[in-house]
Parts: sequence; C-alpha cells; structure tokens
Amino acid sequence: MALTFLKYAGVIHLRDRGGNHAFKEYDLREATTYADALTDMAAIVALLVPITNARVQDYYVKTVISEDAFAFPTGDSQVENVARIVALLDSDEVGKTVNIEVPAPVDGLFMGSAGKPYNIVDVGDSALFAYTDGVYATTGGLAYISDGETIADTNALVSGKRIHKKSNNG
Repeated sequence: MALTFLKYAGVIHLRDRGGNHAFKEYDLREATTYADALTDMAAIVALLVPITNARVQDYYVKTVISEDAFAFPTGDSQVENVARIVALLDSDEVGKTVNIEVPAPVDGLFMGSAGKPYNIVDVGDSALFAYTDGVYATTGGLAYISDGETIADTNALVSGKRIHKKSNNG
C-alpha cells in the first residue's frame, strides 16, 4: 500500500451576478506534467467563457494522489462523528475563534472512554497539537483556515467536543 500519483485535475471557480459560486471540476486526461495541466486548464477556460454568463473568478490545478491498494477501515469509523475544536485565530480582534473539525476522530482524542469525558476533546493531546500547529499555525503552518487566517502560535486550542453530523447515507 502506497500513496502514488494518480492524475491531475482542474477546478474553475465561477461567480454569477448575485455573487453565487459554482465550481466545475475536470479530470485532465492528457496532462503528464503540472505545466501540461496548466496549459490544458487555460484551454478549457477559453472554451467555457463563450458559453457561460458567469465570470471565471479563478481556476487551479490539483495533483491527485491516491492509495494504490485502498481498503476500508475496520472498527468504529464513521465520518459523521466529528471532533469540533475551537481555536483562537491570530487576529487583531481579541478572542476571535474558528472551528476546526476532524472527521471520524480516534477515541484517544477525547478526555475519557465513557460518560461525559467521552465527548470532550483533550485540547492538550500531543497529536492534536501537532496537527493544528503544523497545518494552521501562523509560524510554520502549511495552510490557511480560510481567507488567509491562521491560528495563534501559543495556547490556540480552547475547547472541543464530539458532534454528529446528520447523514441520510446510512
């Protein structure tokens, strides 16, 4: 089992007069390099623009990496169960927070194995800290939460709880 390159895909972000969003995703067939994928997406945009009243706000190319021997997890794994963590944003607005969600969280992420602690996130958990700090922290984080925002570098995790998202999938 290994994560390996699968393909390039492109997404075009369209906006209408009312400011609503639409996203068109394309599985690129011939692109073998990122440069080829960018060229293909530029051509697709040029073909789409004459047939839509929406405006292209932006487009991007993504590299799709896939597990070459995927197997479903065993045990209690449901993505509708979510650990919702409240974190402080690195912001001029004191106390501004954001929710970070982890689908199908491991039991070790919570304060206990039964009762009320079973539903309370352990914000001091080292794996949770490594994730939130490595991904969203102002210093050294790899991604923005949204709109260019990051979480505080120190004492960012405030609280958290287990939630369940409604699903009609089963």
